[in-house]
Parts: sequence; C-alpha cells; structure tokens
Amino acid sequence: MNQPLDMYFGPQSERILIDFVTSEGYCGSNVAIEVEADPNTYVRVSWGDAPAKICQHYTQSLQLTHSYPSYNQGGGMRFTLCIELEEGAHFIGLKMKERMMYLDTSRLDLSHCPHLRYLQYQKVEELHLPKRSMLTDLKLREYRGTHLDLSGAYDLETFACTYCGALQQIDLSHSAKLYTLDVCYSVHLHTIKLPNRCNLSELKYNVLALKPTTLEYLRTILCSNKGEEVIEIFLSYRAPGADPDLRAHKDLYEQLVQQKVRRIKYDSGGGSITTVEDALYKKL
Repeated sequence: MNQPLDMYFGPQSERILIDFVTSEGYCGSNVAIEVEADPNTYVRVSWGDAPAKICQHYTQSLQLTHSYPSYNQGGGMRFTLCIELEEGAHFIGLKMKERMMYLDTSRLDLSHCPHLRYLQYQKVEELHLPKRSMLTDLKLREYRGTHLDLSGAYDLETFACTYCGALQQIDLSHSAKLYTLDVCYSVHLHTIKLPNRCNLSELKYNVLALKPTTLEYLRTILCSNKGEEVIEIFLSYRAPGADPDLRAHKDLYEQLVQQKVRRIKYDSGGGSITTVEDALYKKL
C-alpha cells in the first residue's frame, strides 16, 4: 500500500516563504523562480491561490512558474508562496528569473534554510535569514527596506545591494570572509558594519553615494588588504540623492571625473592610490 506523500514533510523540513502583494494593473503577473536543492527529493509547492502540489524532482535545479490573475485592478491582494522540501533535504540556491510586473514581494523568509548558498532577488521589502546562514553569494536589487540585517551571514564572500534607494544601514558584523562589496546606486546608504578583521578587497560604488566617514572606514580595510575601489558610475554632487555633506569634496570628485578614473588600487603600504588611468594621487 502506497504511503501518502505528506508523510515526507515535517517540522524539520526546510522551507522558503515568499509573500507577494499585487499592485495596480489590468493584467495578471507571471512568476518565474529557479530553486536549487538536493536531487531525488520530494518538494511541496503552494502558490497561495490553489491547493499545494507535491512532486519528486530528480535534478538539482527546479524551475517554478506561476501566473496570478488580475484579481483586483486596485492592487492589495496578498499571496504566499511556500516551497518545502522533504525532511533531511537542503536548499542550495534561489534565483528570481525575471522581473515581476504588477506584483511586489513584501517578505522573503529564508529563516528555515540554513544550508542555502546563494540568493539572487529583486524588489523585496523584508529579508529574513537564519541566525547562522551558509550564504556565500548574495545579490539584491531594489531592496526597499531601510535596514538590512546580515549579521548571521558568517560565510558571505560576495555581496551586492544595488539600486536600493531606501537602504541606510547594513549589518555585516560577522562576515569576515567578505571579499567583494557592491553598493552602486544605493544613494542613501550611510552605515556599513563589518568585523574588525575582514577580507574585503573590492568595493564598487558611485561617487557621492557614500558618506565620507563610511567611505574612509571602508578604505581603511581596503588598504590593509591591498584592495581596490571600482567606481562604476559617477554621480554629480548636484544629483538627486547625493549627500549634501559630500558637496565640500566636489572639487576632488570632479577632478576624478575629468580624469576618467574608474579604478583605484592601494599599494602595499596603503600610502598612495594608483589608478588604472595612470593618474596618481596622494592619499587624503
């Protein structure tokens, strides 16, 4: 006699919870998500507008797609996607495959996924991680919260939070393995907390998008690691979102713009800055 498939799931099952909210629009919204998990395991998926389905996937990668109809043209409809693995199996990665129209993510809860190694997501207001996460690669675009708590990301090596206009503070206080940090177009970011000893060797940012104290703090770490700054896009000190405190440094930054400085490399002593464009500046 066949056992019911629900028996494979229990309180120790790893699960991903994603809360969606519809926005104003006349069309429905398609969701495409790629999940990586241990192969040959049962997975239970509930999209919130239909009964849960259980299937067995045989490969590591699982493609999940769904279409939410236009229930309410005024928006405000809420659905929760729950992806659950059989007990003993582990999630490896989660990636949003395409930008969702007329649908926002209010919460991404990964607190029951301690073995997740990579995450790539956009347009989310809240992110919840386990107290001790195994994430090594995290890429967020258009994160809409003001604070981001990554204090449990002990193994994080690569982190990007781009186009996060509301973000002000990031807690990376236990990410000693962090090597690359990308904060381009996060123009209101003023506090980044890192451990006393950190492997940070590459910083990507926009001129005038970081407060002077934060930039100097990061430069101190880069100097000790013989790292480099990568200036991806230049922002004018007149640009909306530019920190007023940085206008006092506009002469230096405009000089960098005129010289087309895009990469600043710190020497072994940390006493000088060498740029790829053959311009040499004394450390300020």
